[in-house]
Amino acid sequence: MMNILCTDQSITSFAYAVLTVEDSHSRIQQYGAVKLDSRRTYFERILSLEHVLDPLVAEFRIDTFQTEDIQLQRGVTTYRKLSSLLFFLQYYAFTHSIDFLRKRQITQWIEKEQKLM
Repeated sequence: MMNILCTDQSITSFAYAVLTVEDSHSRIQQYGAVKLDSRRTYFERILSLEHVLDPLVAEFRIDTFQTEDIQLQRGVTTYRKLSSLLFFLQYYAFTHSIDFLRKRQITQWIEKEQKLM
């Protein structure tokens, strides 16, 4: 059994879903979105995500983070902020011994898991 935290992140809100995968079947355990306080700097908003992630990781014993990769769409300033957010998520996963997959890596991960079945 594997517990995956899927995220769709931005600097203004953080959407997530917790999936349990077992015997090639997946089940959504919980999902939601957290609006981040726009009165805070983007850096403070990013750091506040630790208080969102800690209970999810503990309650669902998360093995893997799955998140989308960032793209340059709205300019350098937004890209820099999203890069900071992506770094934070990777750092959080690393310090909590959680595997980290970005969207472009998902196909490789699925192929690897299917070979094991």
